[in-house]
Amino acid sequence: MKMKKIGTFLQLLLCTTFILNAPVFGQAPSITYSGVAGTQTYPLNTAISTITPTNSGGATTAYYPTPTNVITGLHTPTDVAVSYYTSIIVGNSASSGGIIIHPTNGNIDTTLGSDLVTSLSINKNLSSTSYNYIYYTKSGDKNVYYYNNGSSRSSAKYNTVNNEFTAPSGIAVDYNTNNALDYVYVLDGGVVYLLNPADRHTQVPVCGSSNTPLSGIVRINNSGGLIWLLDNSKNLYYISGAVASGAYTGCPKVTLLQTSPVTLGSAYFSFDNSLSNAYLTFNGGAGYALTKLDHFGTGTTLNVAGGVVYAGVGVDVSGNLYVANQTSNTLQKFTLTNPYTISPALPTG
Repeated sequence: MKMKKIGTFLQLLLCTTFILNAPVFGQAPSITYSGVAGTQTYPLNTAISTITPTNSGGATTAYYPTPTNVITGLHTPTDVAVSYYTSIIVGNSASSGGIIIHPTNGNIDTTLGSDLVTSLSINKNLSSTSYNYIYYTKSGDKNVYYYNNGSSRSSAKYNTVNNEFTAPSGIAVDYNTNNALDYVYVLDGGVVYLLNPADRHTQVPVCGSSNTPLSGIVRINNSGGLIWLLDNSKNLYYISGAVASGAYTGCPKVTLLQTSPVTLGSAYFSFDNSLSNAYLTFNGGAGYALTKLDHFGTGTTLNVAGGVVYAGVGVDVSGNLYVANQTSNTLQKFTLTNPYTISPALPTG
């Protein structure tokens, strides 16, 4: 099992910036060049020493708040998972149900089954190769299921004891390096249980216990090589230690997200692969908010729309966001772009 160590705590702070019809700009970039001061005059056709730009201001990239619809005709979409290069996966929780696989190469979408999906996760979201399995929970069911990404793509029950859980509400995966079934973490009644692929009939409580459950945990997620937990009071945790070998050291609290309102409600979240930014969807009062939080403590609201209900969110390798919109029953893409240009353009040479 692959687990990364955290050297420093993420310190996240959410502010309320409302963006309507323009790209999301925070602080403007401030570009300087090393070894250069004041106005410089450079003769034509004469080589100069290399100068290196440094940005001490805001980011040079931004998200356009008007998304594009990647998938339409969904049925109350819930969780979103993003494979490193190959696919966007989203679960339906109503009507005809099923899991939709959207290939990023433009191929036709694939629908798997008709289960009413409440949460899902994949392995190899950090790998340049395709995922092997999709794991999921479904409405009114006490088990965990998975699809093999092979040609048959047939569904099977992961836990070998029937009705092993009470009301599983979230799932995350720490993928196995030998391409076998993976270490699966299941959120059930305020307790996170591990199902080891070598012992899929035994629940191992990793965070909380039946006697002392964690209070208000609303989401579990695997991002950036770690298993993360978020509670309704905005506390963020990660599972530490060599969990698969039983030497786990608990679930340390990383920070308290300074958000408004006081509680998040039905929140979803994801990190990018470098753990530099977190992305949340939650009920912000005026509407569900899509928010970016960076590790410097700066929060930016990327989109707020009254009457819109956001659910799962995922980040691809290029930094684009994919969000399940339960109001329009679509999977929407918020594109990362570079809105800044150099004017006038620099001459060649």
